Amino acid sequence: MAEWNRKPAFDLSGKKALVVGCANPAGRAIALALAEAGADVAIASATTDGDEMLEAKRIAKEVAALGRQSFSQGWDVTLPTNVQVSLKQLGKEFGRPTILVYNADLPSRSPSRR
Repeated sequence: MAEWNRKPAFDLSGKKALVVGCANPAGRAIALALAEAGADVAIASATTDGDEMLEAKRIAKEVAALGRQSFSQGWDVTLPTNVQVSLKQLGKEFGRPTILVYNADLPSRSPSRR
């Protein structure tokens, strides 16, 4: 990523972030930007699809290469129990995140209401 001058307001040192969803380039960019700003970043795939889980691991390695703590998990965000169990594991192994980015772009099965 391009070098940038971090402004004091964007200093996330000591913060822990969780980025859910990495199947598109935005998830990777968000995770790396948070790490560059000083946050430790956990990456969770939004599905248990093997390719997405591998991408989560790749992104976690890139975050670690920036000198930040990182962690990756495979989630199925359509199953609330799976998310609850995964969050407990995340808390034990990574710590409690203070920043959450939900970047999953799963298709909706029901029409949106306005």
